[in-house]
Amino acid sequence: GGGWQPLQLNLPTSGVNDLTIHGNDLIAATEGRALWVLDNFTPLRHTGGQLTEAVLIPPATAYRVNANQNRDTPLPLDEPRTANPPAGAVIDYVLPAAPRDPIMIEIFDGEGRIVRRFASDDNPVRPPARKYFADDWLQPLSPLPARAGHNRFVWNLRGLRPQAPDYDFSIAAVPGVDTPIVPQGLFVPPGTYEVRLTAGGRVMRQTLTVEMDPRVNVAPADLAAQRELYEALSQTLEAIKLTLSQIQAIAGRLRSLDQELSGDAALRETAKRVTAEVGRFHGGAAEENLEAIAGVLTAQATDVEGCDCAPTNPQREVFEVYKKRLDAALAKWQTLADGPLADLDRQVRAKGLAPVIP
Repeated sequence: GGGWQPLQLNLPTSGVNDLTIHGNDLIAATEGRALWVLDNFTPLRHTGGQLTEAVLIPPATAYRVNANQNRDTPLPLDEPRTANPPAGAVIDYVLPAAPRDPIMIEIFDGEGRIVRRFASDDNPVRPPARKYFADDWLQPLSPLPARAGHNRFVWNLRGLRPQAPDYDFSIAAVPGVDTPIVPQGLFVPPGTYEVRLTAGGRVMRQTLTVEMDPRVNVAPADLAAQRELYEALSQTLEAIKLTLSQIQAIAGRLRSLDQELSGDAALRETAKRVTAEVGRFHGGAAEENLEAIAGVLTAQATDVEGCDCAPTNPQREVFEVYKKRLDAALAKWQTLADGPLADLDRQVRAKGLAPVIP
């Protein structure tokens, strides 16, 4: 008690009748001004002294807690509410001065494999998705902070987002909190991780413990089964996205080719037939429509990542059905690409025109 510092934040000037510590939170009972909670005061345990080098503060235990699960409509602006603590691993670090070079935070699992990497010179960009709400339900994206003094970064405990052709905003939107785009990535398994901060030519390390939501009781085998299906979904969606990108580029070239072949009726007619066949893979009601297949599997990835449980039998069945449909569609696409499409490409090149196949 030899020295005191104010810690007011948004706490009103009021008598405090009682204080208690719950985990890493400080709870204050005020005189007529309600209960107030200072979430995760871990940095207060490790501050003090004059800093001459960057310091990575030991992070508190992080819990896998799902966000708002409301499935009706975004929470209105006038709905009474208060802010929740940051969801995920709260990583605090102190820089004696603004760094000249970018800083980086890396997360490694217990076997030394990189899980996530964040840098102060990143340029975060939202995946394209249809926004069905006003900007009040969005927050600006920002890279890893690198200010002189205390910095805080929150990792949401999720792995990389699947590379899907299309994304959606979650319907569980809350004002003042950024609305997630789904699928957003699967929670990492509970366990021990290592946080590494690279700043000022130094690498600092701290241990991070990730635990289950204490209200959830799930067997490790169930989480392993969930991860297995999610990884299969992610790989399948990535394969669809790569193929669709190629198909859409070819479809665009075929549309412009129609005018360029106006003087060659036979080749123009061939190009029209090929164009129609290519169209089956990125639109319409054809079984080969990769966009439709991706839509189902993207929704399933969102469904799988949204709970702490093993996949259900219907989820497994949906994946198997659409995986077979995808394999058949990709085989048909390869037949088209190696046959009529390749023949058209050769004839177009022979005319000195831009190729059909990039």
